[in-house]
Amino acid sequence: MDKRHYIHCRGGRLGGTADTSAADVDDIITALRADTRGHLILYFHGGLVSRKAGLEIAERLTPLCLGGGHPVFYVWESGAWETIRNNLLELAVEPVFSAATSSAIAPLSGLPANRSANSTLGCSSLRLRAEASWSRTLMVSPN
Repeated sequence: MDKRHYIHCRGGRLGGTADTSAADVDDIITALRADTRGHLILYFHGGLVSRKAGLEIAERLTPLCLGGGHPVFYVWESGAWETIRNNLLELAVEPVFSAATSSAIAPLSGLPANRSANSTLGCSSLRLRAEASWSRTLMVSPN
């Protein structure tokens, strides 16, 4: 797909592991200035859309939009997996996520499920106890 017709960001940022750089945005602006139709069509997809699905939607809709102006599709990775991957550190401090993981990890920590493992043991201590439990339970291949 022509990079002058989409902006892809990851975790709300351009560059890095996202397909679009600041130079790509400059190219979009240059293309817009040269476009004699004088119209910009912005498309922001709905939630729970992966990068692949967002680009497929953009490819499918681009021909339909070209008659009315210069389409730019904003591809924000918002699929369930992308959201977790991109926001893992932020999720770790969210109260709902913390409560859910505390309940799920309670059997590994030796604490009752209704008690906050994070506040009682501290995150590092809980993680170490959980890792020790998993290492006894699972056989991990070094490869």
